[in-house]
Amino acid sequence: MEIIRNLFEGFPDLWGGGVAHSVMILAFVITIGLALGKIKIANVSLGLMWVLFTGLIFGYFNFNLDPHLLHFLKEFG
Repeated sequence: MEIIRNLFEGFPDLWGGGVAHSVMILAFVITIGLALGKIKIANVSLGLMWVLFTGLIFGYFNFNLDPHLLHFLKEFG
């Protein structure tokens, strides 16, 4: 159970969150955003915009990502 808790909270004492923590948070944001994007209200759906909104919500609750992984993803993308 402690491993799952540490994946959500990160390992700031060891390596500042780590790559596994960052990839898991990105996967949750994308999965939740895509799932919410399927919802239609009055025949209107926000689609991929939910990924942005979900990312903003995760950022508000201070789910930080590894800066080296972010730099790699920016250059890779």
